[in-house]
Amino acid sequence: QLNKQNQLILLKSLDYEYQSLYNLTIVAEDSVGHKTSILLIVHVNDLNDNPVKFPQKYLQFQLEENQLNQTFISHIQAEDKDINDRILYTIYPDDIDQIESYFELKSNGNLFTKQSIDREQISKFNFRIMANDSLHIDLISIEILIIDQNDNKPILKSQSPLCILPNKTNQTLQIQLHGYDPDENENGNITYSLINPSSLNLFLYVTVVNVHYEYVRYQDILEQ
Repeated sequence: QLNKQNQLILLKSLDYEYQSLYNLTIVAEDSVGHKTSILLIVHVNDLNDNPVKFPQKYLQFQLEENQLNQTFISHIQAEDKDINDRILYTIYPDDIDQIESYFELKSNGNLFTKQSIDREQISKFNFRIMANDSLHIDLISIEILIIDQNDNKPILKSQSPLCILPNKTNQTLQIQLHGYDPDENENGNITYSLINPSSLNLFLYVTVVNVHYEYVRYQDILEQ
């Protein structure tokens, strides 16, 4: 409002985020009723008075192993009510060493891989990302789970087991083989089969199956 000294006085604090422009008309009038007016435009300057903030404190992503370098993972986004503020995104300094060879975070919040990742070597990453508007900061926790691909061959601990079967009828012989596949869940299941057996009377039985190991039995039924 105008005071008695014709000074324009603010009655309350202005908020740029609420209204950034005001149009005022000031009228001057003399004692006989002559009037003149002037349009006054008030532009409110934006101050960095609102903190940058992530809408949530935790994000989880899933990434298949063996992805190419510079594979896009996600865009990290914080909020700031100050419209003109530029938000910069960085890996939290305490977490850089453990992930800098695997992931790259652009200043605009885009997260990429920096190399192909082998789930059998490392299956999960946890780190924090920092948003900075030059005055305020906020943190978000990131978890990246590496999803398994069936990219490993099964391994037999004994490549060529040897046994001697006595020449007896209805003889049953048990050989125990240890197989292992480092892939996860169904990708790590192993099945066994006979290739070109020397006798048509040679059969293969699977007796026990766990997550990574299978135990098999060979049964040789000899004719009299």
